Amino acid sequence: MNRIQRIKNTYYAFNILYNMGIMVFGGTLYLYMKSIHDSYADINLFLSIFWIVGFITEIPSSVIADTFGRKKTLISSCVIRSIGLFLLFFDWGNMVFLILSAIFTLLGESLRSGTVDSWMIDSIREEE
Repeated sequence: MNRIQRIKNTYYAFNILYNMGIMVFGGTLYLYMKSIHDSYADINLFLSIFWIVGFITEIPSSVIADTFGRKKTLISSCVIRSIGLFLLFFDWGNMVFLILSAIFTLLGESLRSGTVDSWMIDSIREEE
């Protein structure tokens, strides 16, 4: 298998696994948060902060990827999102954990959103 095909396969595998995780996360978030006795107001606060952080951090995340490199930014995004989900797991009704979880989770997503595509395109261009 040539190098370009390997890059494409890595890209597809990463996106498939990541999106499968997002589907599970999105489909069970309300149920999980309700099971740990968060109110509907808490759940909606989490989602509001989640999307506001995404709106604010989407463009600067591209600058970070250009400055520090695609691979480092992608790894950082996975670590930051994991921290956010870890905080959500240990929420236990604490509003601080809930807010921090929303911030870290979508900050990680913002760092990832355009970085994977840019990494693949840059890697293929280097090989050609």
